[in-house]
Amino acid sequence: MTAWSIVGIVLAALALFAAALVLIPGRLLLTYDAQSGFLLRGSVLFFRFGGNAPSPKKKPKADAPDPEKQKLSLNLRTLRAHTQELSELLGKTVQGLGTVVRGIVVKELTLLCRVGGDDPAETADTYGRICAFLYPALAALHSALRVCEQNERIELTCAFGEESRLEFRMLLQLRAIHVVRAVLPIIPPAFALLRGLRRGGAAASRKRPPKA
Repeated sequence: MTAWSIVGIVLAALALFAAALVLIPGRLLLTYDAQSGFLLRGSVLFFRFGGNAPSPKKKPKADAPDPEKQKLSLNLRTLRAHTQELSELLGKTVQGLGTVVRGIVVKELTLLCRVGGDDPAETADTYGRICAFLYPALAALHSALRVCEQNERIELTCAFGEESRLEFRMLLQLRAIHVVRAVLPIIPPAFALLRGLRRGGAAASRKRPPKA
């Protein structure tokens, strides 16, 4: 076997692996119950990741502004000079997000909610508020994403004198090709904007008078 044959085999294997990453869908699973809390897991091919969803962390206190970092910040004049590139980038980004959202498939959706309580009036009021929020949200989800209705299970009940219970499970599927199609149109305007901002920053630094 010649060296060129080995190179060809390696390139073919890399091409097949890249095609598998692009065409085989990735999956994201989000579940919740009272015992385990939120659980987030994902998988692409033989890659697995996930665990308990991270709890919100306290934001650290903001440090005093650094004068050196302020010099590197973009001024308003530079941004105003590149509004066309910025608007084009924002437009492509919005289109890319739409492409990604249209590619998401809800493979499984389970929501089991039991509204309980000792006070019938309060329990009924809570049940009505949940219904007023839940069913419009489900309609919006169906209009925005593709939902496999045969794997959809929604149960919302009202039970006086019992404890409230909530279980949730959602399995999302997305092919990487949708992400690639969304990212590729964003690259040219992003590079054009960065190039323009760098030129504007360099010109501003040349015009800045030297320190005494």
